[in-house]
Amino acid sequence: MKCRIRSSAKGHGMRRMAKLAAAGAVLLCLGAAQAFATDEPLEITGTTVFTKGEGGYNCFRIPALVRTQDRSALLAFAEGRRGDCDDTGDIDVVLKRSTDDGRTWQALELVADGAGDTRGNPVPVVDRGTGRITLLTTHNPGSDCAGGGSCTRTPFLQHSVDPLGTQWTEPVAQPQLMKPEWNTWYATGPGHGLQMTRGEHVNRMVAGINFEGDGGVKGAGIVHSDDGGTTWQIGATDDRTGQPIKPQELSLLETVDAELYAAARNQDNSGTTIAEGNQAHAVSADGGATFREPFELVPELNGPVVQGSVVRLRATTAGDPYNLILFSGPYNTDPNMDHRRHTMRIRTSSDEGATWQEVGTVIDATWAAYSDLINLGGGWAGLLYEAGAPESEDANQTIRYARFSETDLAR
Repeated sequence: MKCRIRSSAKGHGMRRMAKLAAAGAVLLCLGAAQAFATDEPLEITGTTVFTKGEGGYNCFRIPALVRTQDRSALLAFAEGRRGDCDDTGDIDVVLKRSTDDGRTWQALELVADGAGDTRGNPVPVVDRGTGRITLLTTHNPGSDCAGGGSCTRTPFLQHSVDPLGTQWTEPVAQPQLMKPEWNTWYATGPGHGLQMTRGEHVNRMVAGINFEGDGGVKGAGIVHSDDGGTTWQIGATDDRTGQPIKPQELSLLETVDAELYAAARNQDNSGTTIAEGNQAHAVSADGGATFREPFELVPELNGPVVQGSVVRLRATTAGDPYNLILFSGPYNTDPNMDHRRHTMRIRTSSDEGATWQEVGTVIDATWAAYSDLINLGGGWAGLLYEAGAPESEDANQTIRYARFSETDLAR
């Protein structure tokens, strides 16, 4: 195994080289104290999971990824959009399964049938004890939301009948996860939720939501379950009005202090350029019941207005010699393309999200949009993400899966 030292003409993202762990041994990059970010993509093996037109669907969007409790399979969820690639219409929740670490994917399976309506924004959470998979989704009548108008959006809940997710219960509405004033928009996730591993709220399941309403109400929040995903309730909310930040599409991770770090898309860009001010974050110190402070901007995470994903890769509380978390999202360093969803990158933080790399490592130098990261163990991560061919100018041609190692990342 070699230490990979990358160079960049821009000189951004310089970070102290942390110790790199692999195969149970710690590798120190002696004589190479720093690594640099680059716009050159990793040489990684990826696979295409969903392809535009497959199974009669116009396109697939909104990826979510989990690993089953026994680690025997990866489950890739998505919205299968039938008539067109718009956010509303006849949309199903579908999945594919891989039993060989993402090298191949089995046939398309239906999880929730839209039947002419919209069922989407899948948020799967795996219970560590039973292996049962909880799935939160959002529904609206197919005729709603057209033209960007107000929507009657309702969260739904279903569960896997078996730990491999080959059968599912019927979706059941969850009106308790709504407030009356959230009457123009509501969405679960997207991306996977998580189950807390320690602290006062160990085993609590958490997932992100976002909402809008009359009178300028806008914001995001956390919903949680303390009974393995059977019942859910609203927890933390940041429901500001008239403020420059509009947090949406949360991705959650557990900090080493048993707190919750929430990364958000900022729909109300208050930055000085298109690329700045499009990501925000907040922390909950009480298991997702409240936010310590309102969401604030994360200027280092430059990029277009789009969902991103965070995941923990290393934790001192798990016996690792250092902490390391990852963020995935598109960002092209070409100033003429800052507003375009292009170039999927991984950026790292070694201080629990207080600071982040500004450029990071390119996973895919093509059109790219939504993504979901998971920890595969042993310093490896899996990434499910929307992408398109270079000539297409369409980030929604496919949903791809990439598997990469911590040692691949510029630090």
